[in-house]
Amino acid sequence: MSLRGKEFHIILLDVGRDMHQYLDDLQKTLFVFMQTKILNQPAHEVALILYGSTDTKNSLFQEFAAQDVTTEYCHIYVLQELKPPGLDTLCALSPLPRGTGTSDFVDALTVAVDMLNKACEVRAIENAPKKVTIISNFRGQTKELDDEFREQLVGGMQRQKAVLQVVSLDNDAEADRASANKVQNLSILESLVNETGGKGVRSVREAAELLGIFRTKEVSFACVKAELEIGRSMRIRTRVYKKSGFERLPTLKTRSTFQEGLLASVMVSVEHFLAVAPAGEGAADGAGEQAEGAAGSSAAMSEPVGSEEIVKAFRYGKQYVPVDSVTRNDLEYKPGKMMQLVGCMERQAIQRHYLLGDPQLVLPEQDEASQVALSALVKAMESQQQAAVVRFARTPAAKVSMCLLVPELGTATIPDHFIMTALPFAEDIRAYTFPPLVTPDTEPNDEQNNAAGQLVAAMSLLQNGRELLAPEETANPTLQRFYYTLGKVALRQEGLEDIEGPKLPEDPESDKLVQAVLEPPLSHLPASAPAAMSAFSRLFKTQEVKAEAKRPHEQVAEGANDEEARERKRASGFFGDQLGTAADGGALATVSADIPPPTSDEEVEHGVVDGRFSVEAAVKLLGVRTLDLVEKSVGNRSYPRAKRTIEAMRRLSIAAPTPSCQPFNDFLRGLKDRFKGDDARGDFWLLVQEGGISLISSREVASSGVEPEEADAFLAQPAGDVAAAAPAQQVAEDDQGEFDDMD
Repeated sequence: MSLRGKEFHIILLDVGRDMHQYLDDLQKTLFVFMQTKILNQPAHEVALILYGSTDTKNSLFQEFAAQDVTTEYCHIYVLQELKPPGLDTLCALSPLPRGTGTSDFVDALTVAVDMLNKACEVRAIENAPKKVTIISNFRGQTKELDDEFREQLVGGMQRQKAVLQVVSLDNDAEADRASANKVQNLSILESLVNETGGKGVRSVREAAELLGIFRTKEVSFACVKAELEIGRSMRIRTRVYKKSGFERLPTLKTRSTFQEGLLASVMVSVEHFLAVAPAGEGAADGAGEQAEGAAGSSAAMSEPVGSEEIVKAFRYGKQYVPVDSVTRNDLEYKPGKMMQLVGCMERQAIQRHYLLGDPQLVLPEQDEASQVALSALVKAMESQQQAAVVRFARTPAAKVSMCLLVPELGTATIPDHFIMTALPFAEDIRAYTFPPLVTPDTEPNDEQNNAAGQLVAAMSLLQNGRELLAPEETANPTLQRFYYTLGKVALRQEGLEDIEGPKLPEDPESDKLVQAVLEPPLSHLPASAPAAMSAFSRLFKTQEVKAEAKRPHEQVAEGANDEEARERKRASGFFGDQLGTAADGGALATVSADIPPPTSDEEVEHGVVDGRFSVEAAVKLLGVRTLDLVEKSVGNRSYPRAKRTIEAMRRLSIAAPTPSCQPFNDFLRGLKDRFKGDDARGDFWLLVQEGGISLISSREVASSGVEPEEADAFLAQPAGDVAAAAPAQQVAEDDQGEFDDMD
């Protein structure tokens, strides 16, 4: 029998009278534990033994009962034998039985060791990892443990290479202190844990901590062997392990609908089509991406494209540069697997935000030479408060990164080693410029400093020598809720649980782990915490700042008639798919700012003609858009777009059922005053002149108030200006196509 991936775990759970208040939380804890075993470690085998139960069911009791002895190993019930957990295990946990028997952990531990011995007689599992976990508040009285029986018990666990883990529930501190049984029991257990290689007795004081007894996933150690190169002649053999990393939820899989009671697998086939732009729009750059990524793309799909015709390409402006696999490998510098020492630096010079990614452990190989060499290097750097910088590539296909090695002196269980973290390059660092904050008005006074100090002291998570919410003991509420809910759904799907059961997912307000970790109450803090918070709040006056809506599709109904509010929007450049709003007879009007704006008769009819917005509002807001395009243009590349906007404004003013020419004429006069002869943006006015965009005269609209002669004279310009306008337009239109996507 192969032991690869095998682990044997026996859980001894006290269900006696003193444990009834914990059983609901323990039921959820064990449910999640079994569920994670089913999903993540299906080869693991788990046994669940209840002691303190009303009924009795175990092999030792049956053996003594065969000899007419019914007083040994009573009130111990094997709920599940040693086997991989399944849905039947989850069913057996709902609910956990409340026992009325005596809670003797020594007898329960003896039954567990006997179960391991009998399993070894049937299967060769002596060398497989084994765990025995006892969960109780240990207030019950146990039998006297003499030295001979103790040696047999410890010897049996050592032969099986079983590790003893003890979880002590300490919610009621006063009752625990008054219980002489608990003191004696914990003393016995601590000695047993030490003799079997355990990690001591773990105390659980909050109900939410019960969910952190077992991890939702045990990640195996992924080791990468590397040689630390020092110069050209020295190499130290090392092993690199990940120290920590975020655990993510399992990914959803695609399956078809039910087929004979089961979900059928689905095969995914990808087919490529050539994206063709609609008629009149020319070649659609990036149309293929739109067709693949979004429904309703403007690009239509035509004939399919074979896989041999598909190439990878990098975007370069509005074009794409095809790159084959050989060239792509050359673009990414990958010199191969390495760990080269570059030099050393002072540890104090390392800024915390320069440490990127997950930390990794660099341990020496198991040979003596590597251990001595790496230990000497670690001790030397630690004594000099130095850290090492290395070039590191984890695999031959990995990119080279600069990493920091911070020395860490070893302990009784781990040798001297380095903690390695990636360092950024110049392109990875984000620089932000803020106005100076150190002014007399921003410096806190002595009273405020004292209040802040009292708040920090009152909010300390170190209570009675114990750290609250310690990472090593705090379960992830998101993962716990996921596995618990998934198990319940699986039971209901199989018809093994009442479909009218509790609502899923569980209400966060009743989820003790969520409340303790993500919405922690103040009950765990000292009594001085509320007063410190109140004093801090009183001395630091803050106010809520409501951010102005910036989503283009949102219409701002409030303040629509406020001229000052509209001017603030104009100054802040609030532009998007909808340019803004304006009041028209008490109604809110919206103007589309698609570039180019409405130009056809049909679009005009659906805009101004149907009365959704007035001509005055449209001209004013499109004028703001025109100024924004000109002022923010890189060179003259946005000038043609601004020119088309002005042309559309002019057509809007003339085509309306009730033409309104005054707003456009006033805008055009202001545009001339602003840009004609301007050193930075004078080319734009030359472009307007060259396009013949003049005032609306009485020749076009009788009520315009502008004579034809005035309109003709408005565009009068020197001959030199006319010559300069044409190249400006040509350059702008050429640049627009090449760089327009870089806005």
